[in-house]
Amino acid sequence: MRGENVPGIDARYWFALLAASLFGTASGDFIANILDFGFLGGLIPFAILLAGVFVAERRARAPTEAYYWAAIVITRTAATNIADYTTHDLGLGYIITAAGLAALLILALRAFARPRPHFALVADARYWLAVMIAGVLGTVGGDAVSHSFGLGDGLLAVAPIVGVILAWQIAARPARRVDYWIALVAVRITGTIGADFLASERGLGMGLRWSMPLTGLILLAALMLPRRRVVTVQA
Repeated sequence: MRGENVPGIDARYWFALLAASLFGTASGDFIANILDFGFLGGLIPFAILLAGVFVAERRARAPTEAYYWAAIVITRTAATNIADYTTHDLGLGYIITAAGLAALLILALRAFARPRPHFALVADARYWLAVMIAGVLGTVGGDAVSHSFGLGDGLLAVAPIVGVILAWQIAARPARRVDYWIALVAVRITGTIGADFLASERGLGMGLRWSMPLTGLILLAALMLPRRRVVTVQA
């Protein structure tokens, strides 16, 4: 993905990423359960959509962040269903799955790291692979927290921690690569718990038919916020 289509890392970016995580969790559950695709039934359409976004981005002449955020939502939606398939259908459990994904993410980041003279968010194939792994890890982590504490208590426990992580990330000059990925996983965990809290009867009980469009509107509102200080990060 070309650099002019990649957003800068600022407060708006993290708010939009959290909103995208909420929406991706809700849409993944909607596709799997309401549309009855199952956890794996939508993966091929997701892959086709993601490929289409990358092709369109390469051919487009006018720069826009829309391609980046479309890819974020698609990968987040797919990650939700992959995580649910791993923990529910395969029955691997939250701890084993989370530990394996964390190790895989660290391995991917170390293997694909490239020395650069300055920090920069480079949204290449390596980046999107790591985003997918982080998305699955965040979903498993969010489900594990919800299972241990409940949706409401889990959200209250995680939100302050994530707030501190994001505040640190936004204040960093320049942002560090490790901080970026810790913050991204934390956002994914919060998005998973938050979306489930909105939809589930154990939370607000809105149901997926209402929570999915609501989180989509939240994402659109986040993307309309003005851009402020830009912090780049080697991702």
